Amino acid sequence: MYFRSRCSSLLLITALAAYVSATIACLWHDPWLVAALLLPATALLVRCCDDPGTGSILALSGAAIGPLTESVSVVGSIWSYAETGGLPLIPPWNLPLWACVPPALVLIIGEAKATRPSDVSHGMLAIGGIALELALFLAFYDRTWIALPGALVLAAMALALFPARETLICFTAGGILGPMCEAPGIAAGAWSYSNPEILGFPAWLPAGYAVFAALLFQSALFFAGQFGRISGRIGKRP
Repeated sequence: MYFRSRCSSLLLITALAAYVSATIACLWHDPWLVAALLLPATALLVRCCDDPGTGSILALSGAAIGPLTESVSVVGSIWSYAETGGLPLIPPWNLPLWACVPPALVLIIGEAKATRPSDVSHGMLAIGGIALELALFLAFYDRTWIALPGALVLAAMALALFPARETLICFTAGGILGPMCEAPGIAAGAWSYSNPEILGFPAWLPAGYAVFAALLFQSALFFAGQFGRISGRIGKRP
C-alpha cells in the first residue's frame, strides 16, 4: 500500500511538472493566464497533503521564498524574463509555480516521514543557507569554475545539518526536475540566462536547484511547524 501510494505521488508530480512546464512554454506571452492555469496544480498538491493546513503553509512558504529569490536574481542579472505582465522583475505565474514546490517535495518524501525542524535555529540555518546560496550565484554566476564547487560545498553543509534521507531526495528531485522544467521555457524564449552554457542555462544550474530544493524544503517545514505550534496553543485556550 505504501509503495503504491508513493508511486502515485511520483506519477502525479511528474504529470503536474509536465503540465506546468508546457503551460509556461506555450503561453508565456500571457503571464496572467499562465498564473490562473497554474493555480489548480497548487491547489491539488495542497489537497494531497494529509493536513490541508500544513499543505497551505508549505505552499505559502514556497510562494514567498521562491519569487523573492528570483526577484533578487533578476536584479543581479543572473537571468531575465521576456514578459512579466506589467509587474517588476518577475511574471505573476512565479507565485503559484513556487507554491507547488514544497508540497510536492513533501509528497515525494512522505509527509509522515518528513522531520520538522524542532527549534528556531534549525529553521534559521535553512533560511540562512538560501541567502548564502543566493550570494554565491550573484557573485559568481558567470564563473562556473567557482559557482559549481561553491554549490557542492553548500550541498555538503546541507547534508551535515539536515536529515540525510530527506536532503538526498530533495537533491535528486531539484537537480533533475528543475532543469528539465526550465528547458522548454528557455527554448520558447520565456526567459534567458546571462551565462548560457548547456541548453540555454549555466552549467551550475542543476547543482543550484538541488541545494535550493533542500533548503526550501527545510524552510517550509520550519514555517509549517511554527504554524502548528501556534494553532495548538490557540486550540488549548479556554
